[in-house]
Amino acid sequence: MMRVPLAAALALATMTAPVLSQEAATRVVAWGTLLNPDSVVARAQALTRAVANPDTSTWRAKGDQKRKYWFAEANAFVNYRLVIPPTWDGTSKLPLMVFLHSGGANESTNLDANNGQLVKLAMEHGYALVSPLGYQGAYGFHLRLPAVFGQQAAANQQIAAVTANAERTNQLSETDVLNVLEIVLHEYPVDRNRMFLAGHSMGAGGTFYLGAKYPGYWAALAPLSGPFVQEAGYPWENIRPMPVFVTEGNSTASTAASRALNTYMATNGFDVTYKEVVADHDGMIALVLPDVFTFFNENPKTVGVVPAPSSEVTAPVFGLRLTARFSARTLRLTLPDGHPTASGTPVVVTVFDTRGRKVFRGARAAAAGTVTVRGLSLPRGVHHAHLRTAMEPEDVSARVRFTVLD
Repeated sequence: MMRVPLAAALALATMTAPVLSQEAATRVVAWGTLLNPDSVVARAQALTRAVANPDTSTWRAKGDQKRKYWFAEANAFVNYRLVIPPTWDGTSKLPLMVFLHSGGANESTNLDANNGQLVKLAMEHGYALVSPLGYQGAYGFHLRLPAVFGQQAAANQQIAAVTANAERTNQLSETDVLNVLEIVLHEYPVDRNRMFLAGHSMGAGGTFYLGAKYPGYWAALAPLSGPFVQEAGYPWENIRPMPVFVTEGNSTASTAASRALNTYMATNGFDVTYKEVVADHDGMIALVLPDVFTFFNENPKTVGVVPAPSSEVTAPVFGLRLTARFSARTLRLTLPDGHPTASGTPVVVTVFDTRGRKVFRGARAAAAGTVTVRGLSLPRGVHHAHLRTAMEPEDVSARVRFTVLD
């Protein structure tokens, strides 16, 4: 357990912003808090530096750990659960899963369920697993049943009914998740290309919400039985670079919404995988968790690089193989010989930066199977490019990751 001296706690109390924040001129997600994501991350990192103590016996400890930290904005110690595989060698970078618990639960409920299945799977696959409490709220988003995907009217009613107290509660909840995440990232060597977000029910809503509001962290998302997201008011382009594994039981209050969500995402060119199992809302968890780990194992953020001055990767997407090459501020996207786009069809190209933010979107014509975008100024790191063209009888869409080395 991390303990914070009184002086450090007082210092943290002075560095945090007011709980009821008006930092964002508009909400990043229509049904989310007013918190500015950059400010939340900055404060979480400042908290981490203040409370970190490498001299304690628990620093970089292994095994299943029940921890807490001082959350100055809530004026309370807040619990979180952390699992580090006992087989970890103490130096290798760890893949990380953040798991957001179901409504009415706590940081341990889903980890202890089904005879500790989630903990066992994390250890088996060599993952660091962290489950934050999400202090008192729903991780920052204001939707609940019946405002699942496709129920925009219900969502509008719930958003209109948000009170100052509900806003405050969800700001605390959202901030708690980011605090815990940054504490773990500061203490353990985490592979930043293998950071994943998952959650069940309310936690699935949190997965969609925090996945889009803080896209730079995540390689892939896995919402379980909780399509708390709407077509309108959601920054869909923020999650376009991420593979998403939507899972559902066939007899839940959200089954139809998850099916509709899958159809919407697939139709609009997202990298979505859908699995439905014969189970109710709670029973589906045990049936899909093994597949969640398999999905994450198959979807790291980076798939490969070649030496500078250019970076090139080839990734299969929707049965295609799209190659991205970036050099001298020029991005070239090439499809295989014989593909319809190679004939000169106009295409729309979108480029996302290292934090998942859109930095370019525009139409370009393919020439000899290659689409060229010039004048891009991109920093070092992993970026994403998405190519889309309207073809008969259906859209052609492909996505690829590429790394800027210089």
